[in-house]
Amino acid sequence: SGTQSTTTTPSATSNGTTPRFTFQTPPNDTSTLDTLFEEAELSPPSKSSECLLSEVITTANEILLEAAHLRRWEELSSYERVQLAFLIFKKQPSFLLLKHKGDRRAAALELLGVFDEKTNAHKALAAFLWRGGDKHHEECDKYWIRFLGKHSEWMEENESTYSLFTCLDSFGKPMTPFLRFQTPISNVCFVVSAANAILYYMQRTTGTSREVSLRQYAINVGRFMRNNFTDDQTFQIIFCDNGGYPHDVLECMLTHSITPRAKQRKTTIINFFPQVNTTFDTMRCYLETGPILVCDFRVFSAYLDINRTEFHGDWNELKEDGQNKLHAFLIVGVRKTENGDMGGLQFLVQDSFPGRPFITIGWDLFRTMGVRELHVILEDVVFHGTTKENELMSIPIVSCLTSGSPRHALILPEDVISSEHVGIGECFTSSSSEDDTTNGTRLDFIGFDGVDENTDLSKLVIYS
Repeated sequence: SGTQSTTTTPSATSNGTTPRFTFQTPPNDTSTLDTLFEEAELSPPSKSSECLLSEVITTANEILLEAAHLRRWEELSSYERVQLAFLIFKKQPSFLLLKHKGDRRAAALELLGVFDEKTNAHKALAAFLWRGGDKHHEECDKYWIRFLGKHSEWMEENESTYSLFTCLDSFGKPMTPFLRFQTPISNVCFVVSAANAILYYMQRTTGTSREVSLRQYAINVGRFMRNNFTDDQTFQIIFCDNGGYPHDVLECMLTHSITPRAKQRKTTIINFFPQVNTTFDTMRCYLETGPILVCDFRVFSAYLDINRTEFHGDWNELKEDGQNKLHAFLIVGVRKTENGDMGGLQFLVQDSFPGRPFITIGWDLFRTMGVRELHVILEDVVFHGTTKENELMSIPIVSCLTSGSPRHALILPEDVISSEHVGIGECFTSSSSEDDTTNGTRLDFIGFDGVDENTDLSKLVIYS
């Protein structure tokens, strides 16, 4: 802007509030932040209409100056402006100041690193900015059919095999898989698995038809992240390469069906038992009402090969040094193996890795890995569903549904990255925007861009 501003060394205040970059009194301009997003044809975050754009620009120029950047706000591209504005709106400079212990230059340099398309931060940030949220990618039927072609043992339900997709619902039909793929570096496996867990759970427990369930209970992960993630959760995703725990997401989305009991859990932890039969019976019992969430699976190199669909063995022989990445997915089936192979049990898993939604994992791998974070939704819990404004039929058709990293949507095997979990300590905020409307009384995270009332939702693959 050509004017100077006074800067001070940031420090945590006595009341524990977060230090932030300062900005001078802005010019007398009433333009708000949402107009910047709309001009760039991107969706504004909720409540951005309450933020003055002039204040954001002043702070942005201070950050550019602090980092000795060669450009100022007026010289940035429209997408770079949106990137920087979103980070300022979500108070990311303050979190980076704390991370760098008050070093303003270091904080500014890391913040502006999102301009570099090669960085993980750039790709992770894209998950929050894509217009409309999730996008349709392609039909999903081929994935399930292809999997069954290799693993025919999952085709039918019997006394030793059970899955969500072979048992019949209240309409006498088997459930159809609903697929979501996470884009590279998006770290959204925990939200994707929670979203699908809700969909399957509500369809199973309410007897709602497939089509109606998808209209009412399918969650737009992109909008949910942009509008309802707290500032700290945004920081963890973009700058710490961390994801979260799906059961924490569920705790904030679900409610008790009869009397709201905020302090009571909506999910519970279940355990593997030492005996094969006991574990099989327990898993089958819980699968009758929905999937089982696995929150602490440790990714290893062979797991990233999307051409492989079966994993078993001793984790101690598969792991590599320094591997701490955790991944979340759904158990959607269980079967007993012959002659005690794979520890006596094999689990059907629905994953979010692009191009490989279904795999099997042996009980021997789970046990030697020490997987203990198995969560299920309690039976007396419900998800209220979407608002009228976010119904799928209200949005025009587009060619694909994508979120996560839209400007890097080419999926290559080496780009498939899992997420490392961190705990989510705060509930998601309830908010609204003109782009993603709601009545303001509950979380607004539903609806897909590009689906009309004639679309066969059972054949969609969603990119998140």
